[in-house]
Amino acid sequence: MRVSTILTILTVSFFFFALPQIGVAQENAQSAKSLYAKATDKQLKEAKDYYRVCSTTTSMSAIKDCKCAATKYLETRLELGDSASTNDIIKKNLNSCLKNEEQLTLPEGSFDYSKVPKKYIDEALYIYSYCNEVPGLNVKYDCQCYAAEFLSKRIDVGKKMSQNNILYSIRGECKNVVGTTGAQYQSCMSTTFDAEEHIAETVTQKDYCECVAKQWAESYRNLKTNIVSSMVRQELIFQANMKCRSPNMYPDLIP
Repeated sequence: MRVSTILTILTVSFFFFALPQIGVAQENAQSAKSLYAKATDKQLKEAKDYYRVCSTTTSMSAIKDCKCAATKYLETRLELGDSASTNDIIKKNLNSCLKNEEQLTLPEGSFDYSKVPKKYIDEALYIYSYCNEVPGLNVKYDCQCYAAEFLSKRIDVGKKMSQNNILYSIRGECKNVVGTTGAQYQSCMSTTFDAEEHIAETVTQKDYCECVAKQWAESYRNLKTNIVSSMVRQELIFQANMKCRSPNMYPDLIP
């Protein structure tokens, strides 16, 4: 038996057992197994990657049943073919595998939704779902706020602006201070910095990284510009790191 054939069998087995029939009733287990058997190695890997991202992204896993969503993703990939984009698949499965259908909503009181065209609301809900499902976006933005800002802009401009242009125009809104602060802390802890040597013997790397995260949060929250480019973020990170290397930042730890 060829190695590629063995790998395919193992991958199918992973999906059948690691992704139980959530969204596929127990009596339809054979149908689910058949679905995995029809997929190519590339399609199975894509669905596995989708499951990994979903299950490790707090905002996404809070909304979606990730095992069900991964199965649905694979099913849609087979239906639409390899020419379909990830966006096409996400859009088609917008309201599938929700843990609580009422969770996929926009902020109450922001608009009189009865007067907003349904297609505008659907588009904003798609932006909300897409934001939650893309790791880079759900860290940078408060996705519900982001979708509401998108809808507000869409109502203002109507059909005059493309979806991409609207997203570009609101790129500085709805900063996710909590999400980015957590990301900065994890990034700091993943690098080697001898705080005891460079700052003081009583200061640990954890102390240093907590300081960096706190400084980042304050700077990011108070940032006035609406252009939060990678260059701006890098400057904020640099400033936080430099500030936290001063012994003056640890009055309770340094006698």
